[in-house]
Amino acid sequence: MNFQDLKYHLEKYGCTFDHMEDNVYWVMNSINLHVCQIEELKEYSKITLCHYFFELGVPPPHEYADFYDEYRNFRNDVVKIPLK
Repeated sequence: MNFQDLKYHLEKYGCTFDHMEDNVYWVMNSINLHVCQIEELKEYSKITLCHYFFELGVPPPHEYADFYDEYRNFRNDVVKIPLK
């Protein structure tokens, strides 16, 4: 997925992009008020995309659904690790 595809997908779910500097954007989901910084790249890894979807509370495109579930489970497991 490239930046334009990502931007189009997120905007469908109420996300707005505000340019911060160079190729970095402050993205806010206007529905749930979740925010995330997104760097404009030519192409993103699956884990990076799933991180953005998770942080912004946006469902992934169909082709990323299985990987997103794995990422969500990973994030939930990390939260359970006790701090020492």
